[in-house]
Amino acid sequence: MITVTETAADKLIDLFKEQDSEGSALRVFVKGDTEGAPQFGMSIEPEPSDKDEIVEAFGVKVVIDEESLPWVIGSEIDYVETIQQQGFTIRNPNVMAGCGCGAGGGACACSAAQA
Repeated sequence: MITVTETAADKLIDLFKEQDSEGSALRVFVKGDTEGAPQFGMSIEPEPSDKDEIVEAFGVKVVIDEESLPWVIGSEIDYVETIQQQGFTIRNPNVMAGCGCGAGGGACACSAAQA
């Protein structure tokens, strides 16, 4: 389905604490852009819906709505820190178009402020 690296989970737990959102989940969603390419996004979700798919990894809950679910299967959420980039990424081997967070080639780079 969707996996979360231990590094990403640790950063998410820290982010939830900073945002006074402990106990919340990470919502991963997909929307089409004006050209029809999927755009991946992430947000803090305090109250998941009964219709959401929930995945837990390293103490973090990830929720996905049923419309986004087919798009995120096989994805991995990671946190990277390099000279060029710092933030969360969603790697999806099934999507080779660009994504809403600014990176193409099946990876979506999102800064910590966006998650």
